[in-house]
Amino acid sequence: MLKKSLFIFLLFSQAAQSQNFTNPQTFFNASLENWSSSDFGELLKTKEFTDKHNGVTHIYGVQALDGIAIHPAYFDVHIHKNEVIAKHQNFIKLGDKSIVRKQGDFAPQQALEVAFAFAGVKMKSGLGVGFELKWKDKNNFEFNNSEVSPEPITGKKVWYYKNNVLHQVWLINILTTSKSNWWNLYVATTNGEILDKIDWVVNCNPTQCSSKHKHKTPEIPGLIVQHTLATPNQYSVFPIPLESPIYGNQKVVINPRDSIASPYGWHDVNGIVGAEFTITRGNNVFARDDKDADNSNGYSPNGGADLIFNAPFDINKPASDYLDAAIINLFYMNNIMHDVWAHYGFDEVSGNFQQKNYSNTGDEGDFVYADAQDGSGTNNANFSTPDDGQNPRMQMFLWNGSSTIVSLVQVNTPQSIAGKYGAVQAGFTPQLSKTPITAKLVLATSISNNSLGCDAILNAADVANNIVLIDRGNCTFVEKIQQAQLAGAKAVIIAN
Repeated sequence: MLKKSLFIFLLFSQAAQSQNFTNPQTFFNASLENWSSSDFGELLKTKEFTDKHNGVTHIYGVQALDGIAIHPAYFDVHIHKNEVIAKHQNFIKLGDKSIVRKQGDFAPQQALEVAFAFAGVKMKSGLGVGFELKWKDKNNFEFNNSEVSPEPITGKKVWYYKNNVLHQVWLINILTTSKSNWWNLYVATTNGEILDKIDWVVNCNPTQCSSKHKHKTPEIPGLIVQHTLATPNQYSVFPIPLESPIYGNQKVVINPRDSIASPYGWHDVNGIVGAEFTITRGNNVFARDDKDADNSNGYSPNGGADLIFNAPFDINKPASDYLDAAIINLFYMNNIMHDVWAHYGFDEVSGNFQQKNYSNTGDEGDFVYADAQDGSGTNNANFSTPDDGQNPRMQMFLWNGSSTIVSLVQVNTPQSIAGKYGAVQAGFTPQLSKTPITAKLVLATSISNNSLGCDAILNAADVANNIVLIDRGNCTFVEKIQQAQLAGAKAVIIAN
Protein backbone atom coordinates (compact mmCIF):
# COMPACT_ATOMS: atom_id res chain seq x y z
CA MET A 1 0.00 0.00 0.00
CA LEU A 2 1.41 3.35 -1.02
CA LYS A 3 1.54 5.83 1.84
CA LYS A 4 3.45 8.73 0.28
CA SER A 5 2.84 11.14 -2.57
CA LEU A 6 4.87 10.35 -5.67
CA PHE A 7 6.70 12.58 -8.12
CA ILE A 8 4.53 12.15 -11.18
CA PHE A 9 5.22 12.29 -14.89
CA LEU A 10 3.12 10.92 -17.72
CA LEU A 11 3.97 9.23 -21.00
CA PHE A 12 1.04 8.64 -23.35
CA SER A 13 2.60 7.46 -26.60
CA GLN A 14 5.33 5.00 -25.66
CA ALA A 15 4.79 1.53 -27.11
CA ALA A 16 5.32 -1.28 -24.66
CA GLN A 17 5.64 -4.27 -26.96
CA SER A 18 9.40 -4.37 -26.46
CA GLN A 19 9.31 -3.66 -22.75
CA ASN A 20 10.58 -6.32 -20.40
CA PHE A 21 7.64 -6.85 -18.08
CA THR A 22 9.81 -8.78 -15.62
CA ASN A 23 12.29 -5.90 -15.20
CA PRO A 24 10.54 -2.66 -14.17
CA GLN A 25 13.74 -0.67 -14.77
CA THR A 26 13.14 -0.86 -18.52
CA PHE A 27 10.07 1.37 -18.14
CA PHE A 28 12.22 4.20 -16.76
CA ASN A 29 15.51 3.85 -18.68
CA ALA A 30 14.51 6.32 -21.40
CA SER A 31 13.28 8.94 -18.95
CA LEU A 32 16.32 8.61 -16.66
CA GLU A 33 18.89 8.24 -19.44
CA ASN A 34 21.86 9.36 -17.34
CA TRP A 35 21.21 6.71 -14.72
CA SER A 36 23.21 3.50 -14.50
CA SER A 37 21.97 0.22 -13.06
CA SER A 38 23.80 1.03 -9.80
CA ASP A 39 21.78 4.26 -9.54
CA PHE A 40 18.55 2.25 -9.66
CA GLY A 41 19.75 -0.43 -7.24
CA GLU A 42 17.02 -3.05 -7.29
CA LEU A 43 13.42 -2.46 -8.36
CA LEU A 44 11.19 -4.95 -6.58
CA LYS A 45 7.78 -5.53 -8.13
CA THR A 46 5.28 -5.91 -5.27
CA LYS A 47 2.01 -6.27 -7.16
CA GLU A 48 0.66 -6.64 -10.70
CA PHE A 49 -2.93 -7.04 -11.83
CA THR A 50 -5.30 -6.11 -14.65
CA ASP A 51 -8.58 -4.25 -14.14
CA LYS A 52 -11.46 -6.16 -15.68
CA HIS A 53 -13.55 -3.04 -16.24
CA ASN A 54 -11.04 -1.22 -18.45
CA GLY A 55 -8.25 -3.69 -19.26
CA VAL A 56 -5.50 -1.57 -17.69
CA THR A 57 -2.60 -3.52 -16.18
CA HIS A 58 -1.14 -1.97 -13.02
CA ILE A 59 2.40 -2.69 -11.81
CA TYR A 60 3.51 -1.47 -8.36
CA GLY A 61 6.84 -1.75 -6.63
CA VAL A 62 9.60 -0.22 -4.55
CA GLN A 63 13.26 0.60 -4.99
CA ALA A 64 15.62 -1.47 -2.83
CA LEU A 65 19.23 -1.52 -1.66
CA ASP A 66 20.85 -4.81 -0.64
CA GLY A 67 17.42 -6.45 -0.88
CA ILE A 68 15.91 -3.99 1.63
CA ALA A 69 13.11 -1.68 0.48
CA ILE A 70 13.64 2.08 0.41
CA HIS A 71 10.80 4.29 1.59
CA PRO A 72 9.35 6.37 0.03
CA ALA A 73 11.01 5.27 -3.24
CA TYR A 74 7.88 3.77 -4.80
CA PHE A 75 7.04 3.33 -8.45
CA ASP A 76 4.06 2.30 -10.55
CA VAL A 77 3.41 1.68 -14.25
CA HIS A 78 0.03 1.45 -15.99
CA ILE A 79 -0.37 -0.23 -19.38
CA HIS A 80 -3.35 -0.44 -21.72
CA LYS A 81 -3.28 -2.32 -25.03
CA ASN A 82 0.53 -2.57 -24.97
CA GLU A 83 0.90 1.16 -24.38
CA VAL A 84 2.25 2.80 -21.24
CA ILE A 85 -0.45 5.34 -20.39
CA ALA A 86 1.05 6.52 -17.10
CA LYS A 87 4.01 5.91 -14.86
CA HIS A 88 5.20 7.44 -11.61
CA GLN A 89 8.36 7.15 -9.56
CA ASN A 90 10.02 8.58 -6.51
CA PHE A 91 13.47 7.06 -6.96
CA ILE A 92 16.64 7.85 -5.03
CA LYS A 93 19.80 8.08 -7.19
CA LEU A 94 21.83 5.55 -5.23
CA GLY A 95 25.02 6.31 -7.13
CA ASP A 96 25.01 9.87 -5.79
CA LYS A 97 28.07 9.98 -3.52
CA SER A 98 26.64 12.84 -1.49
CA ILE A 99 23.97 10.54 -0.02
CA VAL A 100 24.92 9.44 3.50
CA ARG A 101 23.99 5.98 4.79
CA LYS A 102 23.33 5.52 8.49
CA GLN A 103 22.70 2.20 10.19
CA GLY A 104 23.16 0.88 13.71
CA ASP A 105 22.37 -2.05 15.97
CA PHE A 106 19.17 -0.82 17.63
CA ALA A 107 17.39 -4.10 18.39
CA PRO A 108 13.75 -4.95 17.53
CA GLN A 109 12.90 -5.09 21.24
CA GLN A 110 14.19 -1.55 21.69
CA ALA A 111 12.25 -0.39 18.63
CA LEU A 112 9.08 -1.92 20.07
CA GLU A 113 9.63 -0.11 23.36
CA VAL A 114 9.94 3.18 21.46
CA ALA A 115 6.75 2.42 19.53
CA PHE A 116 4.83 1.49 22.70
CA ALA A 117 5.92 4.69 24.41
CA PHE A 118 4.86 6.76 21.41
CA ALA A 119 1.50 5.00 21.11
CA GLY A 120 0.89 5.32 24.85
CA VAL A 121 0.50 1.60 25.53
CA LYS A 122 2.06 -0.53 28.25
CA MET A 123 2.64 -4.22 28.89
CA LYS A 124 2.02 -5.32 32.46
CA SER A 125 4.78 -7.89 32.24
CA GLY A 126 7.12 -5.76 30.18
CA LEU A 127 9.15 -6.92 27.21
CA GLY A 128 11.67 -8.71 29.37
CA VAL A 129 9.35 -11.52 30.51
CA GLY A 130 8.11 -14.06 28.01
CA PHE A 131 9.15 -11.80 25.16
CA GLU A 132 9.19 -13.67 21.88
CA LEU A 133 9.22 -12.53 18.28
CA LYS A 134 7.94 -14.59 15.39
CA TRP A 135 10.43 -14.09 12.55
CA LYS A 136 9.21 -14.42 8.95
CA ASP A 137 12.76 -13.88 7.68
CA LYS A 138 15.85 -12.07 8.98
CA ASN A 139 14.32 -8.65 8.34
CA ASN A 140 10.63 -9.20 9.17
CA PHE A 141 9.06 -10.12 12.50
CA GLU A 142 5.68 -10.26 14.18
CA PHE A 143 4.78 -9.74 17.83
CA ASN A 144 1.42 -10.68 19.37
CA ASN A 145 0.17 -9.28 22.65
CA SER A 146 -3.44 -8.20 23.21
CA GLU A 147 -2.36 -5.88 26.05
CA VAL A 148 -0.83 -3.46 23.56
CA SER A 149 -2.66 -4.15 20.28
CA PRO A 150 -5.68 -6.14 19.09
CA GLU A 151 -3.80 -6.90 15.85
CA PRO A 152 -0.36 -8.48 15.36
CA ILE A 153 2.40 -5.88 15.64
CA THR A 154 4.78 -6.14 12.70
CA GLY A 155 8.30 -4.89 12.22
CA LYS A 156 10.53 -4.90 9.20
CA LYS A 157 13.91 -3.46 8.36
CA VAL A 158 13.76 -0.83 5.62
CA TRP A 159 15.72 2.16 4.42
CA TYR A 160 14.13 5.55 5.01
CA TYR A 161 15.34 8.45 2.86
CA LYS A 162 15.24 11.91 4.41
CA ASN A 163 17.31 15.05 3.73
CA ASN A 164 19.92 13.25 1.59
CA VAL A 165 20.40 10.54 4.22
CA LEU A 166 19.49 6.86 3.90
CA HIS A 167 18.56 5.77 7.41
CA GLN A 168 18.21 2.09 8.19
CA VAL A 169 15.10 1.77 10.36
CA TRP A 170 12.72 -0.65 11.96
CA LEU A 171 9.29 0.05 10.50
CA ILE A 172 6.92 -0.76 13.37
CA ASN A 173 3.21 -1.14 12.60
CA ILE A 174 0.92 -0.99 15.65
CA LEU A 175 -2.82 -0.56 16.09
CA THR A 176 -3.61 1.05 19.44
CA THR A 177 -6.02 -0.69 21.79
CA SER A 178 -8.54 2.15 21.31
CA LYS A 179 -8.26 1.63 17.53
CA SER A 180 -8.10 5.41 17.17
CA ASN A 181 -4.61 5.18 15.62
CA TRP A 182 -2.87 2.60 13.46
CA TRP A 183 0.73 3.74 13.37
CA ASN A 184 3.53 3.09 10.91
CA LEU A 185 6.60 4.30 12.83
CA TYR A 186 10.09 4.62 11.29
CA VAL A 187 12.47 3.95 14.20
CA ALA A 188 16.15 4.59 13.39
CA THR A 189 18.51 1.68 14.07
CA THR A 190 21.22 4.19 15.06
CA ASN A 191 19.56 5.81 18.08
CA GLY A 192 15.85 4.87 18.23
CA GLU A 193 14.65 8.24 16.95
CA ILE A 194 11.24 8.19 15.26
CA LEU A 195 12.06 9.71 11.87
CA ASP A 196 8.51 9.66 10.52
CA LYS A 197 5.05 8.51 11.48
CA ILE A 198 2.05 7.62 9.33
CA ASP A 199 -1.43 6.97 10.71
CA TRP A 200 -3.57 4.50 8.77
CA VAL A 201 -6.67 5.85 10.54
CA VAL A 202 -8.35 8.62 8.55
CA ASN A 203 -10.56 10.94 10.58
CA CYS A 204 -13.50 12.65 8.92
CA ASN A 205 -13.83 16.31 9.82
CA PRO A 206 -17.57 17.06 9.82
CA THR A 207 -17.16 20.21 7.72
CA GLN A 208 -15.27 18.33 5.00
CA CYS A 209 -17.25 15.12 4.58
CA SER A 210 -20.05 16.25 2.33
CA SER A 211 -19.99 16.15 -1.46
CA LYS A 212 -22.38 16.19 -4.36
CA HIS A 213 -22.51 12.94 -6.22
CA LYS A 214 -24.53 10.85 -8.61
CA HIS A 215 -24.56 7.07 -8.83
CA LYS A 216 -25.28 4.82 -11.74
CA THR A 217 -24.37 1.16 -11.71
CA PRO A 218 -22.12 0.60 -14.74
CA GLU A 219 -23.10 -1.94 -17.34
CA ILE A 220 -20.05 -4.16 -17.72
CA PRO A 221 -19.43 -7.87 -18.33
CA GLY A 222 -19.94 -10.06 -15.27
CA LEU A 223 -16.90 -10.75 -13.16
CA ILE A 224 -18.16 -14.10 -11.89
CA VAL A 225 -21.32 -16.18 -12.01
CA GLN A 226 -24.43 -14.40 -10.75
CA HIS A 227 -26.94 -16.06 -8.44
CA THR A 228 -30.60 -15.41 -7.69
CA LEU A 229 -31.31 -14.85 -4.01
CA ALA A 230 -34.19 -16.83 -2.56
CA THR A 231 -34.87 -14.46 0.37
CA PRO A 232 -36.27 -10.91 0.15
CA ASN A 233 -33.21 -9.09 1.58
CA GLN A 234 -35.19 -6.04 2.70
CA TYR A 235 -33.74 -2.98 4.46
CA SER A 236 -35.21 0.27 5.82
CA VAL A 237 -32.53 2.83 5.01
CA PHE A 238 -31.74 6.25 3.57
CA PRO A 239 -30.96 4.95 0.08
CA ILE A 240 -28.34 6.44 -2.20
CA PRO A 241 -27.89 9.17 -3.23
CA LEU A 242 -29.28 10.52 0.06
CA GLU A 243 -26.43 11.66 2.32
CA SER A 244 -28.43 11.94 5.54
CA PRO A 245 -31.94 12.42 6.93
CA ILE A 246 -31.58 16.11 6.05
CA TYR A 247 -31.91 15.25 2.36
CA GLY A 248 -34.77 12.77 2.33
CA ASN A 249 -36.80 10.11 4.09
CA GLN A 250 -36.17 6.55 5.15
CA LYS A 251 -37.33 4.03 2.55
CA VAL A 252 -37.53 0.27 2.16
CA VAL A 253 -35.18 -1.20 -0.45
CA ILE A 254 -35.44 -4.83 -1.55
CA ASN A 255 -32.43 -6.85 -2.68
CA PRO A 256 -30.17 -3.82 -3.28
CA ARG A 257 -26.97 -5.89 -3.68
CA ASP A 258 -25.10 -5.79 -6.98
CA SER A 259 -25.27 -9.27 -8.51
CA ILE A 260 -21.74 -8.99 -9.93
CA ALA A 261 -19.86 -7.51 -6.96
CA SER A 262 -21.81 -9.53 -4.35
CA PRO A 263 -23.02 -12.59 -6.29
CA TYR A 264 -24.20 -14.55 -3.25
CA GLY A 265 -25.74 -11.60 -1.45
CA TRP A 266 -24.59 -9.42 1.43
CA HIS A 267 -24.94 -12.10 4.11
CA ASP A 268 -22.82 -14.82 2.50
CA VAL A 269 -19.25 -15.71 3.50
CA ASN A 270 -18.61 -19.09 1.85
CA GLY A 271 -19.57 -18.76 -1.81
CA ILE A 272 -22.47 -21.20 -1.57
CA VAL A 273 -26.07 -20.12 -2.16
CA GLY A 274 -27.70 -19.33 1.19
CA ALA A 275 -26.94 -16.78 3.88
CA GLU A 276 -24.56 -17.70 6.71
CA PHE A 277 -25.73 -14.76 8.87
CA THR A 278 -29.16 -13.32 9.54
CA ILE A 279 -27.68 -10.33 11.41
CA THR A 280 -25.99 -7.32 9.80
CA ARG A 281 -22.90 -9.32 8.92
CA GLY A 282 -21.64 -10.83 5.70
CA ASN A 283 -18.81 -11.03 3.23
CA ASN A 284 -18.13 -7.30 2.96
CA VAL A 285 -18.92 -5.86 6.39
CA PHE A 286 -19.86 -6.71 9.96
CA ALA A 287 -21.96 -3.82 11.32
CA ARG A 288 -22.69 -3.70 15.05
CA ASP A 289 -22.90 -1.28 17.94
CA ASP A 290 -19.89 -0.26 20.00
CA LYS A 291 -21.47 2.07 22.55
CA ASP A 292 -19.06 0.97 25.28
CA ALA A 293 -16.02 1.47 23.00
CA ASP A 294 -14.54 -1.97 23.67
CA ASN A 295 -14.32 -2.95 19.97
CA SER A 296 -15.78 -6.37 20.73
CA ASN A 297 -18.70 -8.20 19.14
CA GLY A 298 -21.49 -5.76 19.92
CA TYR A 299 -25.18 -5.99 19.18
CA SER A 300 -26.43 -6.43 15.62
CA PRO A 301 -30.08 -6.44 14.44
CA ASN A 302 -31.42 -9.78 13.26
CA GLY A 303 -33.50 -9.93 10.09
CA GLY A 304 -34.59 -13.53 10.55
CA ALA A 305 -34.61 -16.20 7.88
CA ASP A 306 -36.07 -13.81 5.29
CA LEU A 307 -33.43 -11.13 6.05
CA ILE A 308 -36.00 -8.39 6.63
CA PHE A 309 -34.37 -5.43 8.40
CA ASN A 310 -37.05 -2.87 9.15
CA ALA A 311 -36.40 -0.43 12.00
CA PRO A 312 -37.97 3.01 12.49
CA PHE A 313 -35.95 6.22 12.69
CA ASP A 314 -37.15 9.31 14.54
CA ILE A 315 -34.70 12.19 14.64
CA ASN A 316 -36.56 13.71 17.59
CA LYS A 317 -35.82 10.72 19.83
CA PRO A 318 -32.57 9.81 21.62
CA ALA A 319 -30.00 7.93 19.54
CA SER A 320 -30.44 4.86 21.73
CA ASP A 321 -34.03 4.57 20.44
CA TYR A 322 -32.93 4.12 16.85
CA LEU A 323 -29.82 2.00 17.31
CA ASP A 324 -31.22 -0.71 14.99
CA ALA A 325 -31.86 1.83 12.23
CA ALA A 326 -28.34 3.22 12.57
CA ILE A 327 -26.70 -0.22 12.31
CA ILE A 328 -28.89 -1.29 9.37
CA ASN A 329 -28.09 1.91 7.50
CA LEU A 330 -24.38 1.47 8.22
CA PHE A 331 -24.51 -2.10 6.91
CA TYR A 332 -26.34 -0.91 3.79
CA MET A 333 -23.94 1.95 3.00
CA ASN A 334 -20.80 -0.17 3.47
CA ASN A 335 -22.16 -2.79 1.10
CA ILE A 336 -23.29 -0.21 -1.44
CA MET A 337 -19.82 1.36 -1.47
CA HIS A 338 -18.24 -2.08 -1.86
CA ASP A 339 -20.50 -2.97 -4.78
CA VAL A 340 -20.13 0.33 -6.65
CA TRP A 341 -16.34 0.55 -6.28
CA ALA A 342 -15.89 -3.04 -7.45
CA HIS A 343 -16.92 -1.86 -10.92
CA TYR A 344 -14.33 0.90 -10.96
CA GLY A 345 -11.17 -0.98 -10.06
CA PHE A 346 -11.49 -1.60 -6.31
CA ASP A 347 -12.08 -5.31 -6.66
CA GLU A 348 -10.66 -8.50 -5.14
CA VAL A 349 -7.35 -8.55 -7.02
CA SER A 350 -6.72 -4.87 -6.24
CA GLY A 351 -7.20 -5.38 -2.50
CA ASN A 352 -10.81 -4.67 -1.59
CA PHE A 353 -12.49 -5.69 1.69
CA GLN A 354 -14.01 -9.21 1.72
CA GLN A 355 -14.13 -12.26 3.97
CA LYS A 356 -14.05 -14.56 0.93
CA ASN A 357 -12.61 -13.63 -2.46
CA TYR A 358 -14.79 -15.46 -4.96
CA SER A 359 -12.25 -14.99 -7.78
CA ASN A 360 -9.42 -16.54 -5.72
CA THR A 361 -7.29 -13.43 -6.32
CA GLY A 362 -6.01 -10.95 -3.74
CA ASP A 363 -5.88 -11.52 0.01
CA GLU A 364 -9.14 -12.36 1.73
CA GLY A 365 -10.27 -12.39 5.36
CA ASP A 366 -10.49 -8.59 5.50
CA PHE A 367 -14.16 -7.56 5.71
CA VAL A 368 -14.87 -4.18 7.35
CA TYR A 369 -15.71 -3.90 11.04
CA ALA A 370 -18.27 -1.07 11.07
CA ASP A 371 -19.06 0.26 14.56
CA ALA A 372 -22.26 2.26 14.97
CA GLN A 373 -22.73 4.80 17.79
CA ASP A 374 -19.13 4.16 18.81
CA GLY A 375 -18.39 5.42 22.30
CA SER A 376 -14.73 6.29 21.77
CA GLY A 377 -15.41 9.76 20.34
CA THR A 378 -18.01 12.34 19.33
CA ASN A 379 -18.83 14.57 16.37
CA ASN A 380 -16.62 12.66 13.97
CA ALA A 381 -15.87 9.34 12.28
CA ASN A 382 -12.74 7.47 11.33
CA PHE A 383 -11.63 4.62 9.11
CA SER A 384 -8.55 2.41 9.52
CA THR A 385 -7.17 0.93 6.30
CA PRO A 386 -4.34 -1.61 6.76
CA ASP A 387 -2.73 -3.73 4.05
CA ASP A 388 -4.71 -6.24 2.02
CA GLY A 389 -5.65 -9.22 4.19
CA GLN A 390 -6.13 -7.24 7.42
CA ASN A 391 -9.53 -6.05 8.62
CA PRO A 392 -10.29 -2.33 8.24
CA ARG A 393 -12.42 -0.63 10.89
CA MET A 394 -14.98 2.13 10.54
CA GLN A 395 -16.00 3.97 13.71
CA MET A 396 -19.10 6.17 13.54
CA PHE A 397 -19.53 8.45 16.55
CA LEU A 398 -22.56 10.14 18.06
CA TRP A 399 -23.08 13.88 17.80
CA ASN A 400 -23.53 16.01 20.91
CA GLY A 401 -24.74 19.09 19.08
CA SER A 402 -21.59 21.17 19.45
CA SER A 403 -20.95 21.01 15.72
CA THR A 404 -24.44 21.95 14.58
CA ILE A 405 -25.01 25.23 12.75
CA VAL A 406 -25.22 28.16 15.18
CA SER A 407 -24.99 31.94 14.88
CA LEU A 408 -21.23 32.22 15.21
CA VAL A 409 -20.82 35.09 12.75
CA GLN A 410 -22.20 38.59 13.25
CA VAL A 411 -21.87 41.33 10.63
CA ASN A 412 -21.86 44.84 12.11
CA THR A 413 -21.49 46.92 8.95
CA PRO A 414 -22.63 47.75 6.34
CA GLN A 415 -26.15 48.06 7.70
CA SER A 416 -27.66 46.46 4.61
CA ILE A 417 -26.27 43.02 5.53
CA ALA A 418 -25.85 43.46 9.30
CA GLY A 419 -27.02 40.57 11.43
CA LYS A 420 -26.14 37.08 12.63
CA TYR A 421 -25.24 34.26 10.27
CA GLY A 422 -25.10 30.50 10.81
CA ALA A 423 -21.75 28.72 10.78
CA VAL A 424 -20.05 25.54 11.95
CA GLN A 425 -16.86 25.71 13.98
CA ALA A 426 -13.97 23.67 12.56
CA GLY A 427 -13.30 20.45 14.42
CA PHE A 428 -9.51 20.62 13.97
CA THR A 429 -8.81 24.11 15.36
CA PRO A 430 -8.83 25.58 18.91
CA GLN A 431 -12.30 26.24 20.33
CA LEU A 432 -13.57 29.79 20.09
CA SER A 433 -13.49 31.76 23.32
CA LYS A 434 -16.48 33.60 24.78
CA THR A 435 -14.79 36.88 23.83
CA PRO A 436 -15.71 37.64 20.20
CA ILE A 437 -13.01 38.12 17.58
CA THR A 438 -13.85 41.43 15.92
CA ALA A 439 -12.03 42.65 12.82
CA LYS A 440 -12.44 43.73 9.24
CA LEU A 441 -13.50 40.94 6.85
CA VAL A 442 -11.12 40.58 3.88
CA LEU A 443 -11.61 38.34 0.84
CA ALA A 444 -8.48 36.29 0.11
CA THR A 445 -6.72 36.65 -3.22
CA SER A 446 -4.23 33.87 -3.88
CA ILE A 447 -1.53 33.34 -6.50
CA SER A 448 -3.97 31.26 -8.55
CA ASN A 449 -5.97 34.50 -8.98
CA ASN A 450 -8.93 33.23 -7.02
CA SER A 451 -10.32 33.28 -3.49
CA LEU A 452 -9.77 29.57 -2.77
CA GLY A 453 -6.63 30.18 -0.67
CA CYS A 454 -4.90 26.97 -1.75
CA ASP A 455 -1.59 28.73 -2.31
CA ALA A 456 0.15 31.88 -1.10
CA ILE A 457 -2.21 34.80 -0.42
CA LEU A 458 -1.28 37.86 -2.48
CA ASN A 459 -3.15 40.48 -0.43
CA ALA A 460 -1.39 39.47 2.79
CA ALA A 461 -1.04 43.09 3.87
CA ASP A 462 -4.84 43.46 3.91
CA VAL A 463 -5.38 40.05 5.50
CA ALA A 464 -2.92 40.61 8.38
CA ASN A 465 -4.68 41.07 11.74
CA ASN A 466 -8.09 40.72 10.08
CA ILE A 467 -10.63 37.96 9.47
CA VAL A 468 -10.08 36.41 6.04
CA LEU A 469 -12.88 35.00 3.88
CA ILE A 470 -11.90 31.98 1.73
CA ASP A 471 -14.06 30.01 -0.66
CA ARG A 472 -14.44 26.26 -0.36
CA GLY A 473 -12.91 23.96 -2.98
CA ASN A 474 -9.75 22.56 -4.65
CA CYS A 475 -7.80 21.80 -1.45
CA THR A 476 -8.37 20.87 2.20
CA PHE A 477 -9.52 23.29 4.86
CA VAL A 478 -6.26 22.70 6.71
CA GLU A 479 -4.25 23.91 3.70
CA LYS A 480 -6.43 27.02 3.40
CA ILE A 481 -6.03 27.87 7.07
CA GLN A 482 -2.27 27.39 6.88
CA GLN A 483 -2.08 29.94 4.06
CA ALA A 484 -4.21 32.34 6.11
CA GLN A 485 -1.91 31.91 9.11
CA LEU A 486 1.13 32.63 6.97
CA ALA A 487 -0.58 35.84 5.84
CA GLY A 488 -1.16 36.87 9.47
CA ALA A 489 -4.95 36.46 9.68
CA LYS A 490 -6.67 36.58 13.08
CA ALA A 491 -9.40 34.14 12.03
CA VAL A 492 -10.78 32.39 8.95
CA ILE A 493 -14.26 31.99 7.55
CA ILE A 494 -14.60 29.38 4.81
CA ALA A 495 -17.71 29.97 2.65
CA ASN A 496 -19.54 27.05 1.07
